[in-house]
Parts: sequence; C-alpha cells; structure tokens
Amino acid sequence: MKTSRYLILLVSLCLISVTVSARESFDSIIDDDNEFASFDDNEIDAAHAGPDQANVQKGSEPEIEQQDIVNDFEDATPETKQDSAEFDKELESEEDAKPIETEQVEMPKLQFADIPEHLRSNWFTYKFEILIIVAMVIYGLNYGYGSNANSNIAFNWFNANLPYWHTKYALVADNGVSDNLDGDVLLKITDNLFQVFCSGKTGYENMLTQLRLNKRQDLIGTIIDHVQINSDSVVQRNTLCTGELDQVVFCCGNRTELLAYCKTVNDLSTFATIRSTDKLNLPRTWAVMAEINEYVTTILDSNTVEFLRNNAKYFNYIHISESYTGTVNQEGAEVVLTLPEKDSVVIVSMNLIDQVENEVVNEEINRFIDTLTEKARKLRLSKEGRAKTEKNRVAAEATFYKQTHALRQEKMQERRDDKIRSLKQKIEEETDPEKQRKLAKAEEKREAKSKAPKVKTLKTR
Repeated sequence: MKTSRYLILLVSLCLISVTVSARESFDSIIDDDNEFASFDDNEIDAAHAGPDQANVQKGSEPEIEQQDIVNDFEDATPETKQDSAEFDKELESEEDAKPIETEQVEMPKLQFADIPEHLRSNWFTYKFEILIIVAMVIYGLNYGYGSNANSNIAFNWFNANLPYWHTKYALVADNGVSDNLDGDVLLKITDNLFQVFCSGKTGYENMLTQLRLNKRQDLIGTIIDHVQINSDSVVQRNTLCTGELDQVVFCCGNRTELLAYCKTVNDLSTFATIRSTDKLNLPRTWAVMAEINEYVTTILDSNTVEFLRNNAKYFNYIHISESYTGTVNQEGAEVVLTLPEKDSVVIVSMNLIDQVENEVVNEEINRFIDTLTEKARKLRLSKEGRAKTEKNRVAAEATFYKQTHALRQEKMQERRDDKIRSLKQKIEEETDPEKQRKLAKAEEKREAKSKAPKVKTLKTR
C-alpha cells in the first residue's frame, strides 16, 4: 500500500510540475504577442470588481496550491524523498549528456611522418650488428694472441743473445731511466717493436739493437703478412766514437732491400753509387754501393764473402759510414737549415728466421758483426782516395747551402720583421710622451738610412 501511495504521489508531483511549466510557457507566449495586454486586463478587472474581491481572487488560488504541495511533501517518507532526488539526478545527467552546440571550426589535417615498419623479432634483422660484434671479438682475440706471440719471440731472442753481450759490453740492456746498472732489460716500445741498449766498449759510444717484428696483434697486418710473406727483422746499430772511421760510405746486401734502403738515408743517396760485383764472388742477388772502390775489396775480403755466402738468408744489408746523418727529409717535414751532425756507424739488418732460440747461430752472427766493425775501424784511405772523398764532401756541403739559401733568407727577413714589429709596439705602449717622441724619431732615422742608396766613398790625400 505504501508503495502504491508513493507512486501516486510521485505521479501527481510530475503532473503538477508539467502543468506549471506549461502555464509559464503559455503566459510567456501571450506576453510576447501583446506586451501591454496584461496592463489592460488588470485595469478592466479592477474597474468592475471591488478592491477586496480582487485581492481575494488574486491570492486565493495560488495559496491553496502551495498548501497542498507542502502537505504532500510533509506526508512523504524519506524513501519518497530519495526517489525524487534520484529522479532529479537522472534529469541533470541527461541535460549534461546533451552535446553543447558550438561552431565547428575546420582543423588542419595532421601529416604523419613516414615511419618504417616495426622490426621483426628475429636474428636475421640484426645481421649487420652481429657481423660487427663478431669482427670486434675476432680482432680482440687476434690482438691478445699476436701481442703475446711477439713478446715470446722477443724474450726468447733476447735470452739467446744475452750471454755474448755480457762478454763484450760493460752495461748490457740498460733501460736508460733508472740508476740501477744491473741491466738485462728488454725495452718494449710497441707491441711489435723492442730494443736493447748496450754501452761500455772501447771505441764504441753505444750499441742499439731493434727487434722489428710483424704486426701479429693487428688483424689487417696479419692478413697482409699472409699475402706478402714478411719475416721479422733485427737492426743492430753500432755507433763509434768520433775519428774511429776514415771517410768511408759503403753498403752491401740484397739488391731489393739495398735499393729501397739507400733512398731513405742521406749519405748513401749523396755519396754512394752502384759498384760491380763480378770479382767479389758475392751471392747473385746481392749488390754493392760505395763512394770509391778503394775500400770495397778491403772490407769484402775472402773470409767475409764466404761467411756472407753461407749465411745470406740472415742478412738484408750492411751499412758502414762516417757521414751518417739519418734519413732523408720527407715532403712536408721541417727543413733543416744547418748541416746535421755526422755519426760513424756500422748498421746491420738481419732476418729473424730460425735463430730465435739458437745461441750458436746468434753468437756467430754477433761475432761476425764485431769482426767487420774492427776491420772498418782499421781501414785507412790513400792520399788520392782521401782527396777524392774530401772533394765530394765539400761539394755536398755547397749544394746543401745553395738549396737552403732561399729558406735562410726568408728566416732572416722574418726575424727582422719581428724585431721592427716589437720596436713599434714598444713605441705605442710608451706612456711618457717625450720618450715616445724620441723613440719614434730614432725609428724614422733608421728607416730612412735603410732606404737610402748605398754609395762608396773614396778618400784622397
């Protein structure tokens, strides 16, 4: 019963609200059609009816309706109030759901960038990355293996030669840094370059031996070594004291190695020429370069030639010179304006084949180098040979000064310009006006004197 009562009450409320809203809309329409009609009706009603009756008619009906609505709301239970509240919320939600009509503005169309398709999750997609990683791993493994292999070769060769060096030098394998004179230190310059420094021998300044191994730590170098077969090499340089060698420039060795080497050093490219080897009984692949023929037969005697023929595979070239000034200046290098210092050297380049751990072969080669060096120290030229070599050196010195004359002039002009520039800057920075004026006047006199023509004056008595 209560439920039906609540429903009837709810329906009546809806009807009342609809009736009120319809009446308000109807009144608004009438007001729009005749804005002043209400005033006319009120005046007519007021004229026919009395004041009391008019007031009763105006207020009686609305008061009855309002009293009924209040009584209905007072009789309603909380459940009815809750239902009406839910009903109001539904109406508000429907009103909110209605789209708000606004002016439609045409938005510019978005332009999407061309994006590649998503990479598929398989290994083939990353083939280039995999190749790069594999190459890096191979390069790293080759570097470790090659560096270790070069170190083993160097230390085995060093230990095989160390006993002989101890019998000839007071200081063997010095590192050149520490004060410890015990020596026996193999210096590692790079992964494929090692060197040994010895000193303390009569007539010798020092002995420097470089072990130049193949670049086994470099993958590209390893591939090149397999294509072009290159062997490891040892270059021993004995630097003699000043005056130990006479004026001699001599070199012999494998023709290919010799011609390539003579282009890189100054003394051979300046003084030496190819000499005949028909009477020397040297290996067919060997050649000789010398300044004069006088000391060729003295150096290459029968014992020397026999040893070279039996051990030709170990030697690349033998270079003896008292005018050694280093390598030829490459293009783009700084030009030397003064004569370089000369050294007396005996340089021997050897192949490192099977004598790495063979103390007997290493001792024979070292003994041969010492014998050849002592022979070169005892060599003395005749008067004719000495005069010829002196003439060659004077001509070479004159050629050097001619080639560097223009460069020296440029250097001198640069120094003069720098001096003038510094003097002018000093004048500008001077704060004392009087002193500045004197300096400027002295500079003007100097410039006028330098520009004036030079005239020789003759004094007569």
